[in-house]
Amino acid sequence: KGPTLTVIQSSSGHLFGGFSLTNWKSHDNWQWLTDKDAFLFTLINPHKILPTKYQINAKGQNAIGCKANMGPTFGLWDICVYSN
Repeated sequence: KGPTLTVIQSSSGHLFGGFSLTNWKSHDNWQWLTDKDAFLFTLINPHKILPTKYQINAKGQNAIGCKANMGPTFGLWDICVYSN
């Protein structure tokens, strides 16, 4: 399938998300994948920070989490996408 890009717009209009070269897959139980190139980002935020990229961690551990009843999860719950 390919890399995973998640862009989120909050109810207050802020834009942020996460990226991983790892393919997000649906699993019954949590599966955490390593990707040292994965990152979080902000595009529009309440603090007027310019668009910025944030490394998840140097080793890429727990970069992206996969579970069937959830969307992509980045950085061990730094960003977690639920059904609503």
